[in-house]
Amino acid sequence: MNIEVKSTAEFNDFAARRILSIIEATVDHQGHCTVALSGGNTPKEVYAHVANLYPEYDINWKRVFFFWGDERMVPFDDANNNANMAYEYMLDALPVPDYNIFPFRTELGAEAAAADMEEKIRNHFDVLTINAFDLTLLGLGEDGHTLSLFPHSYALKVMGQWVYGYYVNDKLGYRVTFLPVPINNSVNTLFLVKGENKAETVKHVLFGRKDIDLYPAQAIRPNNGKLEWLLDETAASKVKK
Repeated sequence: MNIEVKSTAEFNDFAARRILSIIEATVDHQGHCTVALSGGNTPKEVYAHVANLYPEYDINWKRVFFFWGDERMVPFDDANNNANMAYEYMLDALPVPDYNIFPFRTELGAEAAAADMEEKIRNHFDVLTINAFDLTLLGLGEDGHTLSLFPHSYALKVMGQWVYGYYVNDKLGYRVTFLPVPINNSVNTLFLVKGENKAETVKHVLFGRKDIDLYPAQAIRPNNGKLEWLLDETAASKVKK
């Protein structure tokens, strides 16, 4: 595991260049790259920088494929839809074919959307003869959640599936999310975390006693891939130097 701390001013540019470098190197090495995107305010700012910086990189975007780690069960045109945000801030600017982009079909309902995505991702991996995402981007909630894996949620106990759709609670509603198993197979996993309000959670997730039920982000421990935490200086304020 690598922990990278940047000033708040440097964070978005560094993160965007890290993402673009991984995609470029992966396409050069194996001819394609499959990415799982994250929602949230921190990735939104990073995506905007990716949209501005991508011409500096020699990437065949026809060989890059995009999925999402999780989604709120709202229509695509809803401002809270993760795919909508990624299109607005990044994907519309990138020369990626529409058929390389696989948002969750939220109109199906949570369980059916999860089954649909599980079939799509397994088929995608089979066609490319790979068994993992090349790059997974993740955020961290102040409560310790990542993806739509929330503290004390039943999703943390689900076995035998890659994708799960469920009702979280009255506040969060229905969500659809990848589960830890496929994420932990990722070649590169990058957490993007900013803000002083995340500092205590970062400390517990990275250095506290392991308690996945309380801090679901601790479930993300890649089997053989690279795990990187990119923190701004405020999120890292309680991490020992």
